[in-house]
Amino acid sequence: MYILNVSGSTEKAKVMSAPQYIKKIKYKLILPLISRLPRKSAFTLATKLGRRFFWLFEPEWIESYRAGLKLAFREATHEQVEQWVYAHFGMMAREELDVFYLTRMNRKTITDMASLNADALIKERNNCGKIIVMAHAGRPIMLSSALGLSDLSIGMLSQVIDERNPHLDEQTRDYLQYKMHHTVRIAGGRWVTTADHLRVLYDALKQGETIIIMMDLVEADPARQVKVDFLNGQLALPPGIIRLVQRSGAKLFYGRALDSHEQTVCSVIALPDDPVLAMQAAAQQLENDINIAPWQWWQWNNLPLMWSRTS
Repeated sequence: MYILNVSGSTEKAKVMSAPQYIKKIKYKLILPLISRLPRKSAFTLATKLGRRFFWLFEPEWIESYRAGLKLAFREATHEQVEQWVYAHFGMMAREELDVFYLTRMNRKTITDMASLNADALIKERNNCGKIIVMAHAGRPIMLSSALGLSDLSIGMLSQVIDERNPHLDEQTRDYLQYKMHHTVRIAGGRWVTTADHLRVLYDALKQGETIIIMMDLVEADPARQVKVDFLNGQLALPPGIIRLVQRSGAKLFYGRALDSHEQTVCSVIALPDDPVLAMQAAAQQLENDINIAPWQWWQWNNLPLMWSRTS
């Protein structure tokens, strides 16, 4: 099943290795204080400090991210790859700062932080459930926030972020619980986790609810993989979304929340009714965004586990 990963790294990526006291200062003091500055200054400062944090405490994550970019873009120069890595971890710093605006976010302030084009979703008259397929790209929580503050009730599927998740240390767990509490509050829909029975998710869709589910996760079992064309190769995805649509009749959409420094550009478009074709179309949308700005995608560090070249 798909997971909306709510941390700064994806499921297979290494959890932040900074000392606990550094994380506590970062999440309890530095980022909350920065969020009180004028917005442009806040994002500029958070970008610089956050990037420095990643460089000091996440060298393995940075190196694996760099390696994934090199694997996909064999013709890219060293300077291009370094620019993409530099841009990505600046974006991840801004994504962390977004969290500390959530408590003050409302219909007025969201327009300063995110633009939204979701006509396809807003105008959908079918009362069936809806799945917004997203990739780990840009700053995803801003899409659910923008939709929720536009009178659309948005639910989401996420990993477990309590003591049952052995990959989370105390400080990261506290931060993610804070993040998800306010993200779900603003989005207005139900929060389903991987610890819940799948019936909860099916019931939500049967009742016409809208759920965000991430598509770009590692599926380790080759027999379960759904392969779609992607970047001169094939991307191997889990089968969960397709099975959900086949069983629930849900309508599929593709959502994006692309980083634009202190703002996020959010949009939702309709996907084909056939779930297999829809997943291919979603992968094509992601590829289009990557070709413009490779650094927006979080998953380059996991590329060897998800992708194989065909040409």
